[in-house]
Amino acid sequence: MTRRISAALAILLAGLLPLAAMAQDTPSPTPQAASPSPAPTATPAADATDDAAASEVVVTVNGDPITAAEIDAAFSDLLERQTRGRAVPANMMDQLRDQWRPRIIDQMINEKLMDSAIKKADVSATEEDFITEMEKSLEAYLVRNDMSREQLAENVQAQQGMPLDEFLKERAANPDFQRMVLMTRLLEKKKAEELAFSDEAVKERYEAEKDRVWSKPTQVQASHILIKTEPNATEEAKAAARKQAEEILAQVKQPDTDFAELAKEHSDCPSSAQGGDLGFFPRKGKMVEPFAAAAFDLKVGEVSDVVETQFGYHIIKVTDRKEAQTTDLEKAAPHIRYSLQREKLASLQQEYMDELKEKAEIEYADAPADAEEPVSEMSADEPAEKASDEVKKTAPGEDKPADKKTEQPHADEKAGQE
Repeated sequence: MTRRISAALAILLAGLLPLAAMAQDTPSPTPQAASPSPAPTATPAADATDDAAASEVVVTVNGDPITAAEIDAAFSDLLERQTRGRAVPANMMDQLRDQWRPRIIDQMINEKLMDSAIKKADVSATEEDFITEMEKSLEAYLVRNDMSREQLAENVQAQQGMPLDEFLKERAANPDFQRMVLMTRLLEKKKAEELAFSDEAVKERYEAEKDRVWSKPTQVQASHILIKTEPNATEEAKAAARKQAEEILAQVKQPDTDFAELAKEHSDCPSSAQGGDLGFFPRKGKMVEPFAAAAFDLKVGEVSDVVETQFGYHIIKVTDRKEAQTTDLEKAAPHIRYSLQREKLASLQQEYMDELKEKAEIEYADAPADAEEPVSEMSADEPAEKASDEVKKTAPGEDKPADKKTEQPHADEKAGQE
């Protein structure tokens, strides 16, 4: 079964895309002609005016300028990412530019200050160092999400069209990811004592997370064939669906029958594309009760009778089983220590940036609008989604949270899940 990469992991692997992208040529508006004569073309004088506006210095950071062209390029880049490249109505463009511009400028100021501090502290790293840091972050994610590297590799290959190692190498080469690594190393030098966590602190975190993170319940992996019924189906329609399921079950029980092929042919669940595979799931909290009860009553390789749920009639085959297990403190400790350090680094970086800003000479050509927070993937989502609503509800998040109150948050993906 192919599992989607979560939004958190997507951000982890992608890092922050560069704000200072190359500016794109923007066509100037064509004035409406009073006669059928051709519209005037740009003149050298007009080009010179455009160039002057683009090179206009908006703010200097310790004498280092940030120009209008750089800010416009950053806006275009952010807009492209937030709307997934879909068109934004012209009437929304100025609103988005005004809303994002102060935050973009703040982020670019931070980058200038970070680059200067990193250079002054003589902090450096090799290509191998960046890949190692990416691997550490990845390993921490996999452990906490009970996901194998093979599963992730399958997802990356399907979604990105490249091997996982190549994908990680590409992301590790991202300038903004490298800046974050270097900034971390700088803070590790300056704040070493604050980043040293005792064994007792690690143990305390382990005990707090033991049931939620480090203990895994028994899980089974199952495939199914669903003959779907509608919520308001008549008794006659339900009887017909059950009869169809029983006929398929008879085929399943024939010697040398390929369950996956029958699922692809007959199942009404989207999982049919994977031969009915639903992956691993625990006894409680994932599947609706009749389905889960039937699956956990089966041994590996066994097939159920026809099972009725609110989604229809299922034929279930258990293909694997993982017994409950708990990761002990010794094995969990390195990952916990890494997480504690990363959490502390986040607050230390903000404190350090505040210190750098206090000491810096930051001069604006014109006082910018107040910004409550720096621009980020998360802070820009709301206006991007609003813009996208104007053009067919585009630019949703990578993985929106499911409604926990519904019986089937992923009904469009796998019938039978709670």
